[in-house]
Amino acid sequence: MNTASKAALFFIIVILIGCSSNDASKEEVEISEIKITKEFSAITGTIISIDSTKFSNDENSPCSKAPCWAKVRVNGVVGRGQGGPFISVNDTLNVHFTFTLAETTEELIPNLDKRMPGLRINDGFEANIKAMANKNMEKLYEIYYYTKK
Repeated sequence: MNTASKAALFFIIVILIGCSSNDASKEEVEISEIKITKEFSAITGTIISIDSTKFSNDENSPCSKAPCWAKVRVNGVVGRGQGGPFISVNDTLNVHFTFTLAETTEELIPNLDKRMPGLRINDGFEANIKAMANKNMEKLYEIYYYTKK
Protein backbone atom coordinates (compact mmCIF):
# COMPACT_ATOMS: atom_id res chain seq x y z
CA MET A 1 0.00 0.00 0.00
CA ASN A 2 1.52 3.30 -1.02
CA THR A 3 1.60 6.46 1.09
CA ALA A 4 -1.33 8.08 -0.74
CA SER A 5 -3.52 5.00 -0.16
CA LYS A 6 -2.59 4.90 3.53
CA ALA A 7 -3.40 8.60 3.91
CA ALA A 8 -6.75 8.17 2.13
CA LEU A 9 -7.64 5.16 4.31
CA PHE A 10 -6.69 7.05 7.47
CA PHE A 11 -8.79 10.05 6.36
CA ILE A 12 -11.84 7.83 5.68
CA ILE A 13 -11.53 6.15 9.10
CA VAL A 14 -11.32 9.53 10.86
CA ILE A 15 -14.43 10.75 9.03
CA LEU A 16 -16.38 7.58 9.85
CA ILE A 17 -15.47 7.77 13.53
CA GLY A 18 -16.28 11.47 13.68
CA CYS A 19 -19.63 10.97 11.96
CA SER A 20 -20.79 8.16 14.21
CA SER A 21 -23.80 9.57 15.98
CA ASN A 22 -24.87 9.53 19.57
CA ASP A 23 -28.54 8.81 18.96
CA ALA A 24 -30.37 11.52 20.94
CA SER A 25 -33.65 9.69 20.53
CA LYS A 26 -32.64 6.78 22.75
CA GLU A 27 -34.99 6.13 25.65
CA GLU A 28 -32.29 6.12 28.34
CA VAL A 29 -29.00 7.87 28.87
CA GLU A 30 -26.66 6.49 31.51
CA ILE A 31 -24.86 9.06 33.63
CA SER A 32 -23.08 7.86 36.73
CA GLU A 33 -25.12 4.87 37.91
CA ILE A 34 -28.49 6.46 37.15
CA LYS A 35 -30.26 5.82 33.85
CA ILE A 36 -32.06 8.99 32.84
CA THR A 37 -35.20 8.29 30.87
CA LYS A 38 -36.95 10.73 28.52
CA GLU A 39 -39.03 13.33 30.37
CA PHE A 40 -36.99 12.84 33.56
CA SER A 41 -34.11 14.57 35.30
CA ALA A 42 -31.83 12.71 37.71
CA ILE A 43 -31.28 14.35 41.10
CA THR A 44 -29.90 13.80 44.55
CA GLY A 45 -32.16 15.21 47.21
CA THR A 46 -33.13 15.39 50.86
CA ILE A 47 -36.60 15.03 52.37
CA ILE A 48 -37.45 18.33 54.10
CA SER A 49 -41.00 17.51 55.19
CA ILE A 50 -43.63 14.83 54.65
CA ASP A 51 -47.30 15.67 54.16
CA SER A 52 -49.12 13.02 56.16
CA THR A 53 -52.51 14.66 55.51
CA LYS A 54 -52.73 13.93 51.76
CA PHE A 55 -54.03 10.44 51.19
CA SER A 56 -55.59 8.91 48.09
CA ASN A 57 -59.29 8.06 48.11
CA ASP A 58 -58.52 5.05 45.90
CA GLU A 59 -58.40 2.05 48.25
CA ASN A 60 -56.22 0.16 45.75
CA SER A 61 -53.54 2.85 45.81
CA PRO A 62 -50.63 2.48 48.23
CA CYS A 63 -51.09 6.22 48.85
CA SER A 64 -54.36 5.42 50.65
CA LYS A 65 -52.29 3.61 53.30
CA ALA A 66 -49.06 5.64 53.56
CA PRO A 67 -47.86 9.20 52.82
CA CYS A 68 -46.82 9.90 49.24
CA TRP A 69 -46.14 13.67 49.26
CA ALA A 70 -42.98 15.40 50.47
CA LYS A 71 -41.04 18.62 50.08
CA VAL A 72 -37.62 17.81 48.65
CA ARG A 73 -34.48 19.95 48.58
CA VAL A 74 -32.38 19.32 45.47
CA ASN A 75 -28.76 18.70 46.49
CA GLY A 76 -27.47 17.90 43.02
CA VAL A 77 -28.59 17.50 39.43
CA VAL A 78 -26.96 14.44 37.88
CA GLY A 79 -28.43 14.94 34.42
CA ARG A 80 -31.48 15.67 32.33
CA GLY A 81 -33.17 13.44 29.79
CA GLN A 82 -34.73 14.76 26.62
CA GLY A 83 -37.79 16.73 27.74
CA GLY A 84 -36.92 16.36 31.43
CA PRO A 85 -37.73 19.20 33.84
CA PHE A 86 -35.21 21.97 34.39
CA ILE A 87 -34.26 21.69 38.06
CA SER A 88 -31.50 23.51 39.92
CA VAL A 89 -29.47 22.80 43.05
CA ASN A 90 -31.20 24.14 46.20
CA ASP A 91 -34.66 24.12 44.58
CA THR A 92 -37.43 23.02 46.94
CA LEU A 93 -39.93 20.80 45.15
CA ASN A 94 -43.35 19.35 45.98
CA VAL A 95 -42.90 15.69 45.06
CA HIS A 96 -45.32 12.78 44.79
CA PHE A 97 -43.65 9.43 45.49
CA THR A 98 -45.71 6.96 43.46
CA PHE A 99 -44.92 3.99 45.69
CA THR A 100 -45.10 6.00 48.96
CA LEU A 101 -42.47 7.24 51.36
CA ALA A 102 -43.01 4.15 53.52
CA GLU A 103 -41.02 0.96 53.15
CA THR A 104 -42.46 -0.87 50.15
CA THR A 105 -43.36 -4.16 51.80
CA GLU A 106 -45.21 -7.00 50.06
CA GLU A 107 -48.27 -6.16 52.19
CA LEU A 108 -48.26 -2.51 51.11
CA ILE A 109 -47.48 -3.08 47.42
CA PRO A 110 -47.71 -6.71 46.27
CA ASN A 111 -45.61 -7.76 43.26
CA LEU A 112 -43.48 -4.60 43.12
CA ASP A 113 -40.28 -5.45 41.24
CA LYS A 114 -38.02 -3.12 43.24
CA ARG A 115 -38.38 -2.76 47.00
CA MET A 116 -37.44 0.54 48.66
CA PRO A 117 -36.54 1.11 52.31
CA GLY A 118 -38.73 4.17 52.89
CA LEU A 119 -37.68 7.78 53.43
CA ARG A 120 -37.98 10.03 56.48
CA ILE A 121 -37.25 13.70 57.10
CA ASN A 122 -33.54 14.48 56.51
CA ASP A 123 -32.98 11.26 54.53
CA GLY A 124 -30.98 11.63 51.34
CA PHE A 125 -31.79 9.83 48.11
CA GLU A 126 -31.05 9.64 44.40
CA ALA A 127 -33.83 9.36 41.81
CA ASN A 128 -35.24 10.23 38.44
CA ILE A 129 -37.91 12.93 38.71
CA LYS A 130 -40.48 14.20 36.23
CA ALA A 131 -42.89 17.12 36.10
CA MET A 132 -46.55 16.28 36.69
CA ALA A 133 -49.50 17.76 34.81
CA ASN A 134 -51.43 20.07 37.09
CA LYS A 135 -54.59 22.07 36.49
CA ASN A 136 -53.72 24.67 39.18
CA MET A 137 -50.42 25.62 37.50
CA GLU A 138 -48.55 24.66 40.69
CA LYS A 139 -45.20 22.99 40.00
CA LEU A 140 -45.45 19.38 41.09
CA TYR A 141 -43.06 16.51 40.45
CA GLU A 142 -43.17 12.73 40.59
CA ILE A 143 -40.68 10.04 41.58
CA TYR A 144 -41.30 6.36 40.95
CA TYR A 145 -38.17 4.66 42.31
CA TYR A 146 -35.34 5.99 44.45
CA THR A 147 -32.13 4.83 46.04
CA LYS A 148 -31.62 5.87 49.65
CA LYS A 149 -28.22 7.47 50.35
